[in-house]
Amino acid sequence: PKRMQELATFDNVNLYKSDIKLCKAPNYLNDNLIDFTFEYFRRKIFPKENFLFITAGVAYVIRHENDMEDLVDTIEALDVTKKRLIFFPVNDGSDVSMSGSTTGTHWSLLVYDSALDSYFHYDSYGGSNESCAYHLAKKMSSAIQYIKGNKKQKEKKTKLAIKFFQPKCSQQTNGYDCGLYLLCFAKEIAQAITKNVSQDKLSYKVLHEAVTRISANKLRNMIPKWIAEISREVLGNTNEEKNVT
Repeated sequence: PKRMQELATFDNVNLYKSDIKLCKAPNYLNDNLIDFTFEYFRRKIFPKENFLFITAGVAYVIRHENDMEDLVDTIEALDVTKKRLIFFPVNDGSDVSMSGSTTGTHWSLLVYDSALDSYFHYDSYGGSNESCAYHLAKKMSSAIQYIKGNKKQKEKKTKLAIKFFQPKCSQQTNGYDCGLYLLCFAKEIAQAITKNVSQDKLSYKVLHEAVTRISANKLRNMIPKWIAEISREVLGNTNEEKNVT
């Protein structure tokens, strides 16, 4: 597919024309659109917050990485131990030779809360991604313990206690809005945390009333507008550089 070159430098998220078409219902969001929106959240909506939004590809690699040293290298590069919240897109893809979004059929959201040392999984389809999310949380927890100095963890075969919760949350009403629900949950949870609400005390309003099919459709319509906004910024910066040179 022909690359939209004006977006190629947006934090290494390369968007294609085929990606933009997926913003229209009844399409399923792919990893490029998830990554772009996470990056937009980080730069435009929560620029001053100590949040980390993990790309779909990195989350997929962490879940499938079996070598502890390689896993630690990946996670250390993200500087995870200094973040308040870490947001992970979870995909149920199981083919380790391909992108999770290529082989998977469902997205959900996993959030690590460092203040509570806990993982919260938000699934809009009856918890169907629970196993994938728990496996990702287990890999993260093992690596974080290793990084913090418990390096004997590598040799020890003892079970690692993980605080993993799956709160009740709004459920999608069709078979293709899971990616949008993931993004809506992430945005609402991040906003609640900025207001000093503890994640284990999130209200019904945050997890149900604020995330609905209507809000998912609004986000589906907003993503192309955000892409156009970033495209203009990137093109503007490129033109400025040309003028300078």
